Amino acid sequence: MNIKKNFLIILVGLPASGKTTFANIIKKKLKLHYQAEVKIIDPDLIRYKLTPTTFNFQIEPRVRKETLEKVRRYLKKGIIVISDDLNYYSSMRHDLKSIADELKTKYYTIHISASLALCLERNKNRSKPIPDDVILRIYKKFDNFKKYRWDYAFKTYNSTQSSDPVNFIEELIKEISEDLKKKKKVISLKKKNNT
Repeated sequence: MNIKKNFLIILVGLPASGKTTFANIIKKKLKLHYQAEVKIIDPDLIRYKLTPTTFNFQIEPRVRKETLEKVRRYLKKGIIVISDDLNYYSSMRHDLKSIADELKTKYYTIHISASLALCLERNKNRSKPIPDDVILRIYKKFDNFKKYRWDYAFKTYNSTQSSDPVNFIEELIKEISEDLKKKKKVISLKKKNNT
């Protein structure tokens, strides 16, 4: 199935919730399904290029700027983009939504849900674990959905309950395909001529 439209997938979740695993699987499935180019934008790779040995909080504004620039650049090229980031603040999700809106591209927010306990446990097994206090801070500051009308999860994948996201992803792609067929409602305000 070849499509003329590309779109943006915004992954949202705690560190070690399973976003990167999910991103890699959905990338392969999207490439097969749409016969299209798909890019994952992972700010960890940008961070690593800037400071390969330690985490430096001072570079975070630069990491965010470069992440958003990459998302915009690839969407402009007609590529399907996956934002593999925490996106735990609604303002982060809004930045991505704004790019999609500006480029008249649909976006799909996918919440990768996992318990705090599971994320802390998985984090211990990472090659480069994040300090537990950072995960706890993110957990406490996590902006829940539905704070704003535009800010909702298109789908939620609970990685605590399921270890195999393949079936979920296949269903998700079907739902995205159906949604892409829908026309976007455009509200136009026409001025009345008083002449």
